[in-house]
Amino acid sequence: MTSNYDSVFEVTNTDDDSAILDETGRDEETAARNRKRLMEIEMEEEPAYRMNSGDEIEIRVYDHPDLGMVTRIGPDGTIGFAFMGQVKLSGLTIAEGADAIREGLAPYVKNPVVSITIKTILSETATISGSCARPGVYQVSNSTRLADLYAMAGSSAARLFNGVTVDVADFEHSLIIRNGQILPVDFKKAIAEGDRLNNIRIRKGDYIFIAQRMESSVIICGEVRNPHKRLFEQGMGLIETLTAAGWMTEYHWKHVIIIRDGLAPYVKNPVVSIPIKPILSETATISGSCAKPGVYQVSNSTRLADLYAMAGSSAARLFNGVTVDVADFEHSLIIRNGQILPVDFRKAIAEGDRLNNIRIRKGDYVFIAQRMESSVIICGEVRNPHKRLFEQGMGLIETLTAAGWMTDLHWKHVIIIRDGLAHPKLYKVDVDGILAGKCRNILLKAGDIIYVPKDDISEYNVFVKKLMPTAQLFNLLTTRLTREALLD
Repeated sequence: MTSNYDSVFEVTNTDDDSAILDETGRDEETAARNRKRLMEIEMEEEPAYRMNSGDEIEIRVYDHPDLGMVTRIGPDGTIGFAFMGQVKLSGLTIAEGADAIREGLAPYVKNPVVSITIKTILSETATISGSCARPGVYQVSNSTRLADLYAMAGSSAARLFNGVTVDVADFEHSLIIRNGQILPVDFKKAIAEGDRLNNIRIRKGDYIFIAQRMESSVIICGEVRNPHKRLFEQGMGLIETLTAAGWMTEYHWKHVIIIRDGLAPYVKNPVVSIPIKPILSETATISGSCAKPGVYQVSNSTRLADLYAMAGSSAARLFNGVTVDVADFEHSLIIRNGQILPVDFRKAIAEGDRLNNIRIRKGDYVFIAQRMESSVIICGEVRNPHKRLFEQGMGLIETLTAAGWMTDLHWKHVIIIRDGLAHPKLYKVDVDGILAGKCRNILLKAGDIIYVPKDDISEYNVFVKKLMPTAQLFNLLTTRLTREALLD
C-alpha cells in the first residue's frame, strides 16, 4: 500500500540541531546589488526645488515696492503679474522663475532685480496607502524618511483576528515606488529596526503601499483536536502551534507534513499610482464604503487610487467577530458630467493598472459600493458549518480549516456548488490530492457553497437528485475541475 506522502521530502536534522534548513529568500548577489542601490539613493543630492500649482510665493522687485506681491500659483501653473499678464512658473526653479519675470519686466523697468521667496509649499507631497491607520497624501521635506511618513500615517492599521486586536501591516510585501520603479527597501529593517540605509529619504511623488497581512497566517489541520487558522508571528514554532491546536489525536501519523510556499496560484500585484499635488480650487467627491468619505482637493495629477487613499481606503466592519474591509470594487462607480465611466476599480486600485487608474477631474463623483452579498457557505460533514465573508484569494483548504475540518464520516470528495441554487454547477474536489501536493488548492468565488458529504455514496446520490434532477446536469459531476472553472 502506497502513501499519499511518498513524494514528500524527509526533514533531517542539520548541524545546529534544527529540524529544517534555514533558507534565505534571496542570494548574496541580489542582497549586495540592493545594498549598492540603497547607498546610491542615500548619496543622491536633493534635487533643486521646482515651483508647482498651489504653492504660495512672494515676489519682490528691488526699488519698485508697487510691483511686489504675495500670490498662489494657479491650477494651470501660472500667476498674473503687472505688465506681463499670465506668467508660467510651474516646473521652474526659484532662480528660473525670477529670471522669467526679470526678462518680462525689462521693456518696462530699467535693469529690474527680481527675487522670489516661497511662503507655503503644497506641491511637495508623497502618498501612503494600504494598511496604515491614516492613509493619504502628506507634505514631505528633504528630512522626511520612510519611518517618518509611516508615523505620520498613524503606523499600522489594526483589526480583530480570533478575538484579538492585531496590527495588519505586512512589511515583507510592502513597497515604495519612485518614478515608476520599485526601490529595494526592506520595510522591516527601516521601520522596526531603524536601519538608516533602508530608512530612505522620501522624495516628492513617492508612492508607498503598506501591504495587509491577510495571508500572513498558519493553517493547522488533519489529526489535531482543534484545526484552525492562526495569525503568523515571528518566532512561532511547530510545537507551540501543535499545542495551540490541542495537540495531535491518537490517530496521527508518525510524521507531520509542512506545506510551504502556498497552495494557490494567486499573486497580489503591487498598487502603482502617481501621487497628487493638491490644488485648492479643484475638488472631487468620494462617498460610500471608504473610511473618510468627503470632498477632496484634486489636481491634474490626481488619479483614482490617490483619491481612494486620501479617503482612508476601505471602511471596515465586524463579520463573525472579525474586522474586514467592506469595499466592493466590482460594483463601485465614478460619474463624470452625468455619465458613468467604464472603470474597473479592482484593476485600478488593487492591481495598479494605469489605464483604469484614471485622472480625477473637478466635479467627479466616486462611489465605493459595499459588499453585502459576498459570502461563502460551508456545510455537511464539517465540525463547524457556517457562513463566512468572501475574501479575494481565499481557498478551499483555508475554508475547511476555519470550519474545524471535516468529520471522520466525510466522503473522499468535497463538492463545490457554484452560480447559485437556481442553476447550479457542481464540482468534485480531491482534497487528499491537494494536501499531498498533487493538485492545486482551489480558489473560491463569492457565493460558493461547499458541501462535504458523508462517507456513503447513497446519501450523496440523494442530495444530487434533489438538487439536480436531470441526467444532463448530473453528468457535470463526472468531469474533472478545470482551470477555467475554478482558477480564474
